[in-house]
Amino acid sequence: MLEDFLDSVQQSIFADYDGKKQGYLRVPETQYNLPFTLIKGASSGKNLLITAGIHSCEYVSIEAALRLSRQLKPSLVHGSVLILPIMNISGFQSRQTTVVPEDMKNLNRVFSGDPKGSNSEKIAAFLSGGIFPHIDFYADLHCVCQFEELVPHLYFYGDKAQNSSAEASKYINVPFAVRSSSTNSACGCAANLGIPSLLIERGGNGIWSESQVSDMLSDIYNLMRYLGILDGEAKLFSPKELTGCKFIDDFPAGLWYPEKSSGSYFKKGESLGFIRDAFGGVIKNYIAPYDGAVLYQTASLWADSFCDLIAFGKTD
Repeated sequence: MLEDFLDSVQQSIFADYDGKKQGYLRVPETQYNLPFTLIKGASSGKNLLITAGIHSCEYVSIEAALRLSRQLKPSLVHGSVLILPIMNISGFQSRQTTVVPEDMKNLNRVFSGDPKGSNSEKIAAFLSGGIFPHIDFYADLHCVCQFEELVPHLYFYGDKAQNSSAEASKYINVPFAVRSSSTNSACGCAANLGIPSLLIERGGNGIWSESQVSDMLSDIYNLMRYLGILDGEAKLFSPKELTGCKFIDDFPAGLWYPEKSSGSYFKKGESLGFIRDAFGGVIKNYIAPYDGAVLYQTASLWADSFCDLIAFGKTD
Protein backbone atom coordinates (compact mmCIF):
# COMPACT_ATOMS: atom_id res chain seq x y z
CA MET A 1 0.00 0.00 0.00
CA LEU A 2 1.23 3.49 -0.83
CA GLU A 3 0.24 4.76 2.60
CA ASP A 4 2.34 2.11 4.35
CA PHE A 5 5.29 2.83 2.09
CA LEU A 6 5.08 6.57 2.68
CA ASP A 7 4.91 5.93 6.42
CA SER A 8 8.16 3.96 6.20
CA VAL A 9 9.75 6.70 4.07
CA GLN A 10 8.78 9.32 6.61
CA GLN A 11 10.15 7.27 9.48
CA SER A 12 13.44 6.47 7.74
CA ILE A 13 14.18 9.86 6.16
CA PHE A 14 12.70 12.23 8.69
CA ALA A 15 13.78 10.36 11.81
CA ASP A 16 15.22 12.43 14.65
CA TYR A 17 18.97 12.68 14.17
CA ASP A 18 21.59 15.27 13.30
CA GLY A 19 23.88 15.03 10.32
CA LYS A 20 23.79 14.01 6.68
CA LYS A 21 21.95 11.00 5.29
CA GLN A 22 22.17 9.83 1.67
CA GLY A 23 20.59 6.99 -0.23
CA TYR A 24 17.82 6.10 -2.65
CA LEU A 25 14.06 6.39 -2.40
CA ARG A 26 12.03 3.75 -4.19
CA VAL A 27 8.90 5.15 -5.84
CA PRO A 28 6.22 2.56 -5.06
CA GLU A 29 5.07 0.26 -7.87
CA THR A 30 7.81 1.51 -10.20
CA GLN A 31 11.42 0.65 -10.97
CA TYR A 32 12.63 4.12 -9.97
CA ASN A 33 15.22 4.67 -7.25
CA LEU A 34 15.65 8.39 -6.66
CA PRO A 35 18.89 9.62 -5.05
CA PHE A 36 18.42 11.85 -2.02
CA THR A 37 20.50 13.79 0.49
CA LEU A 38 19.07 15.00 3.78
CA ILE A 39 21.06 17.50 5.83
CA LYS A 40 19.71 18.00 9.34
CA GLY A 41 21.20 20.60 11.64
CA ALA A 42 21.55 20.35 15.38
CA SER A 43 19.25 23.32 15.92
CA SER A 44 15.63 23.81 14.92
CA GLY A 45 14.51 25.74 11.86
CA LYS A 46 12.57 25.45 8.62
CA ASN A 47 12.47 22.29 6.51
CA LEU A 48 13.46 23.09 2.91
CA LEU A 49 12.88 20.77 -0.06
CA ILE A 50 15.02 21.22 -3.17
CA THR A 51 14.28 19.23 -6.33
CA ALA A 52 15.90 19.17 -9.76
CA GLY A 53 15.65 17.01 -12.83
CA ILE A 54 11.86 17.02 -13.01
CA HIS A 55 12.74 17.77 -16.62
CA SER A 56 15.53 15.33 -17.14
CA CYS A 57 18.02 17.15 -19.41
CA GLU A 58 18.06 20.42 -17.50
CA TYR A 59 21.66 19.96 -16.50
CA VAL A 60 22.45 23.27 -14.78
CA SER A 61 19.80 22.60 -12.14
CA ILE A 62 20.77 18.94 -11.69
CA GLU A 63 24.47 19.69 -11.26
CA ALA A 64 23.71 22.53 -8.83
CA ALA A 65 21.58 20.20 -6.69
CA LEU A 66 24.23 17.46 -6.77
CA ARG A 67 26.92 19.92 -5.80
CA LEU A 68 24.82 21.33 -2.97
CA SER A 69 24.39 17.77 -1.67
CA ARG A 70 28.15 17.49 -1.32
CA GLN A 71 28.87 21.01 -0.06
CA LEU A 72 26.26 21.70 2.59
CA LYS A 73 27.47 20.95 6.12
CA PRO A 74 25.03 19.92 8.87
CA SER A 75 26.94 22.02 11.40
CA LEU A 76 25.86 25.18 9.52
CA VAL A 77 22.20 24.27 9.13
CA HIS A 78 19.26 25.31 11.26
CA GLY A 79 16.40 22.95 10.46
CA SER A 80 16.79 20.59 7.51
CA VAL A 81 17.38 20.52 3.76
CA LEU A 82 16.15 17.58 1.67
CA ILE A 83 17.65 17.43 -1.84
CA LEU A 84 16.19 15.26 -4.62
CA PRO A 85 18.53 16.08 -7.53
CA ILE A 86 17.18 13.80 -10.32
CA MET A 87 13.43 13.37 -10.10
CA ASN A 88 12.98 11.97 -13.63
CA ILE A 89 15.74 9.38 -13.29
CA SER A 90 14.86 7.25 -16.33
CA GLY A 91 14.56 10.34 -18.53
CA PHE A 92 17.96 11.54 -17.31
CA GLN A 93 19.65 8.22 -17.99
CA SER A 94 18.08 7.91 -21.46
CA ARG A 95 18.70 11.58 -22.35
CA GLN A 96 15.02 12.33 -22.84
CA THR A 97 14.41 16.05 -22.82
CA THR A 98 11.16 16.65 -20.96
CA VAL A 99 9.05 13.53 -20.51
CA VAL A 100 9.16 10.36 -18.43
CA PRO A 101 10.06 7.78 -21.14
CA GLU A 102 7.79 5.02 -19.85
CA ASP A 103 4.59 7.01 -20.35
CA MET A 104 5.81 10.02 -22.40
CA LYS A 105 4.18 12.47 -19.97
CA ASN A 106 5.60 15.74 -18.71
CA LEU A 107 6.14 15.16 -14.98
CA ASN A 108 5.61 18.84 -14.24
CA ARG A 109 2.09 18.72 -15.68
CA VAL A 110 0.61 15.77 -13.73
CA PHE A 111 0.60 16.94 -10.09
CA SER A 112 -0.70 16.06 -7.56
CA GLY A 113 -0.34 12.72 -9.28
CA ASP A 114 -2.07 9.37 -8.94
CA PRO A 115 -0.61 6.41 -6.98
CA LYS A 116 -2.49 4.04 -9.31
CA GLY A 117 -1.75 5.99 -12.49
CA SER A 118 1.08 5.98 -15.01
CA ASN A 119 4.71 6.16 -13.92
CA SER A 120 4.97 9.95 -14.02
CA GLU A 121 1.76 10.22 -12.00
CA LYS A 122 3.18 7.80 -9.42
CA ILE A 123 6.32 9.94 -9.04
CA ALA A 124 4.15 13.02 -8.58
CA ALA A 125 1.95 11.25 -6.01
CA PHE A 126 5.06 10.11 -4.14
CA LEU A 127 6.38 13.66 -3.90
CA SER A 128 3.07 15.33 -3.06
CA GLY A 129 1.90 12.62 -0.64
CA GLY A 130 5.16 11.51 0.96
CA ILE A 131 7.38 14.59 1.02
CA PHE A 132 5.28 17.76 0.84
CA PRO A 133 3.58 17.18 4.23
CA HIS A 134 6.98 17.53 5.95
CA ILE A 135 8.34 20.73 4.42
CA ASP A 136 8.01 24.45 5.08
CA PHE A 137 9.41 25.75 1.79
CA TYR A 138 9.98 24.30 -1.68
CA ALA A 139 12.54 25.32 -4.34
CA ASP A 140 12.32 23.50 -7.68
CA LEU A 141 15.37 24.03 -9.91
CA HIS A 142 14.99 24.17 -13.68
CA CYS A 143 16.48 25.39 -16.94
CA VAL A 144 15.22 24.85 -20.49
CA CYS A 145 15.80 21.93 -22.84
CA GLN A 146 18.37 21.36 -25.56
CA PHE A 147 16.45 23.34 -28.17
CA GLU A 148 15.63 26.40 -26.04
CA GLU A 149 17.47 29.40 -24.60
CA LEU A 150 16.38 31.68 -21.77
CA VAL A 151 17.07 34.64 -19.56
CA PRO A 152 17.32 33.58 -15.89
CA HIS A 153 13.98 34.06 -14.18
CA LEU A 154 11.68 32.50 -11.60
CA TYR A 155 8.03 31.69 -10.95
CA PHE A 156 6.31 32.14 -7.60
CA TYR A 157 3.09 30.41 -6.74
CA GLY A 158 -0.25 30.76 -4.89
CA ASP A 159 -3.07 31.05 -4.04
CA LYS A 160 -2.63 29.93 -0.46
CA ALA A 161 1.10 30.63 -0.23
CA GLN A 162 1.51 33.35 -2.85
CA ASN A 163 2.41 36.21 -0.52
CA SER A 164 5.16 34.19 1.18
CA SER A 165 6.42 32.95 -2.19
CA ALA A 166 6.46 36.49 -3.59
CA GLU A 167 8.47 37.77 -0.62
CA ALA A 168 11.02 34.97 -0.98
CA SER A 169 11.36 35.66 -4.71
CA LYS A 170 12.97 39.01 -3.89
CA TYR A 171 16.09 37.18 -2.71
CA ILE A 172 16.85 35.40 -5.99
CA ASN A 173 19.28 37.15 -8.34
CA VAL A 174 17.35 37.04 -11.62
CA PRO A 175 15.93 39.85 -13.78
CA PHE A 176 12.30 38.65 -13.78
CA ALA A 177 9.81 37.05 -11.37
CA VAL A 178 6.57 35.67 -12.82
CA ARG A 179 3.40 35.27 -10.79
CA SER A 180 1.95 31.83 -11.59
CA SER A 181 -1.45 30.30 -10.94
CA SER A 182 -0.45 26.79 -12.06
CA THR A 183 -1.78 23.93 -9.94
CA ASN A 184 -0.64 20.88 -11.96
CA SER A 185 3.09 21.62 -11.57
CA ALA A 186 5.13 20.49 -8.57
CA CYS A 187 5.42 24.02 -7.19
CA GLY A 188 1.81 24.80 -7.96
CA CYS A 189 0.67 21.70 -6.11
CA ALA A 190 2.86 22.51 -3.09
CA ALA A 191 1.70 26.13 -3.00
CA ASN A 192 -1.91 24.99 -3.15
CA LEU A 193 -1.19 23.03 0.02
CA GLY A 194 0.04 26.23 1.67
CA ILE A 195 3.77 25.64 1.12
CA PRO A 196 5.64 28.70 -0.25
CA SER A 197 7.29 27.65 -3.52
CA LEU A 198 9.69 29.00 -6.13
CA LEU A 199 10.67 27.56 -9.51
CA ILE A 200 14.07 28.97 -10.53
CA GLU A 201 15.24 28.86 -14.17
CA ARG A 202 18.89 29.13 -15.24
CA GLY A 203 20.61 27.77 -18.34
CA GLY A 204 19.58 25.65 -21.31
CA ASN A 205 20.64 24.32 -24.71
CA GLY A 206 21.48 20.93 -23.18
CA ILE A 207 24.72 22.16 -21.58
CA TRP A 208 25.94 23.37 -18.22
CA SER A 209 28.80 25.61 -17.20
CA GLU A 210 30.61 26.40 -13.98
CA SER A 211 29.32 29.97 -14.01
CA GLN A 212 25.69 28.90 -14.42
CA VAL A 213 25.94 26.29 -11.68
CA SER A 214 27.70 28.77 -9.42
CA ASP A 215 24.92 31.32 -9.98
CA MET A 216 22.25 28.72 -9.20
CA LEU A 217 24.06 27.74 -6.01
CA SER A 218 24.34 31.39 -5.00
CA ASP A 219 20.56 31.67 -5.41
CA ILE A 220 19.98 28.71 -3.10
CA TYR A 221 22.47 29.80 -0.46
CA ASN A 222 20.92 33.26 -0.39
CA LEU A 223 17.44 31.73 -0.13
CA MET A 224 18.62 29.61 2.81
CA ARG A 225 19.93 32.72 4.54
CA TYR A 226 16.58 34.43 3.96
CA LEU A 227 14.78 31.41 5.47
CA GLY A 228 17.12 31.37 8.49
CA ILE A 229 18.45 27.92 7.57
CA LEU A 230 21.93 29.41 7.25
CA ASP A 231 23.38 32.26 9.28
CA GLY A 232 24.15 35.57 7.64
CA GLU A 233 22.27 38.39 6.00
CA ALA A 234 20.41 37.57 2.80
CA LYS A 235 20.95 39.96 -0.09
CA LEU A 236 17.84 41.62 -1.53
CA PHE A 237 17.53 41.63 -5.34
CA SER A 238 13.82 42.26 -6.06
CA PRO A 239 13.49 41.02 -9.67
CA LYS A 240 10.95 42.80 -11.86
CA GLU A 241 7.55 41.16 -11.59
CA LEU A 242 5.87 40.04 -14.82
CA THR A 243 2.21 39.11 -15.09
CA GLY A 244 0.07 37.58 -17.80
CA CYS A 245 2.77 35.08 -18.79
CA LYS A 246 2.01 33.41 -22.14
CA PHE A 247 3.50 30.18 -23.49
CA ILE A 248 3.05 29.63 -27.24
CA ASP A 249 2.94 25.86 -27.58
CA ASP A 250 0.32 25.46 -30.32
CA PHE A 251 1.77 26.60 -33.63
CA PRO A 252 2.41 25.36 -37.18
CA ALA A 253 5.68 23.50 -37.65
CA GLY A 254 8.28 25.32 -39.68
CA LEU A 255 11.46 27.37 -39.55
CA TRP A 256 11.59 29.81 -36.63
CA TYR A 257 13.07 33.28 -37.00
CA PRO A 258 12.81 35.18 -33.70
CA GLU A 259 12.79 38.96 -33.77
CA LYS A 260 13.71 39.34 -30.09
CA SER A 261 16.27 37.70 -27.84
CA SER A 262 15.51 36.22 -24.44
CA GLY A 263 15.52 38.93 -21.80
CA SER A 264 14.66 41.70 -24.26
CA TYR A 265 11.67 43.99 -23.83
CA PHE A 266 9.05 44.57 -26.50
CA LYS A 267 6.07 46.84 -27.11
CA LYS A 268 2.52 45.86 -27.93
CA GLY A 269 2.14 45.31 -31.66
CA GLU A 270 5.80 44.49 -32.34
CA SER A 271 6.72 41.26 -34.10
CA LEU A 272 8.16 38.57 -31.82
CA GLY A 273 9.13 36.29 -34.67
CA PHE A 274 8.10 34.43 -37.82
CA ILE A 275 7.48 30.83 -38.78
CA ARG A 276 8.51 30.34 -42.42
CA ASP A 277 8.35 27.43 -44.84
CA ALA A 278 11.39 25.98 -46.63
CA PHE A 279 11.04 28.60 -49.39
CA GLY A 280 10.94 31.60 -47.06
CA GLY A 281 7.21 32.13 -47.15
CA VAL A 282 5.70 33.39 -43.90
CA ILE A 283 3.37 30.81 -42.32
CA LYS A 284 2.76 32.78 -39.13
CA ASN A 285 3.87 36.09 -37.68
CA TYR A 286 3.58 36.39 -33.89
CA ILE A 287 2.62 39.89 -32.74
CA ALA A 288 3.08 41.01 -29.13
CA PRO A 289 -0.35 41.31 -27.45
CA TYR A 290 1.00 43.70 -24.80
CA ASP A 291 4.18 45.34 -23.52
CA GLY A 292 6.45 42.71 -22.03
CA ALA A 293 9.71 40.76 -22.00
CA VAL A 294 10.83 37.48 -23.56
CA LEU A 295 11.62 34.76 -21.01
CA TYR A 296 12.66 31.89 -23.26
CA GLN A 297 12.23 30.60 -26.81
CA THR A 298 13.18 27.89 -29.26
CA ALA A 299 16.83 28.23 -30.26
CA SER A 300 16.83 25.74 -33.14
CA LEU A 301 15.95 26.68 -36.72
CA TRP A 302 13.23 24.01 -36.88
CA ALA A 303 10.30 24.47 -34.51
CA ASP A 304 7.43 22.10 -33.79
CA SER A 305 5.32 20.99 -30.82
CA PHE A 306 8.31 19.21 -29.24
CA CYS A 307 9.20 22.52 -27.51
CA ASP A 308 7.45 25.75 -26.65
CA LEU A 309 8.01 28.29 -29.41
CA ILE A 310 8.34 31.31 -27.12
CA ALA A 311 7.32 32.37 -23.61
CA PHE A 312 6.92 35.96 -22.51
CA GLY A 313 5.52 37.96 -19.63
CA LYS A 314 3.59 41.19 -19.35
CA THR A 315 5.13 44.30 -17.88
CA ASP A 316 3.11 46.94 -16.06
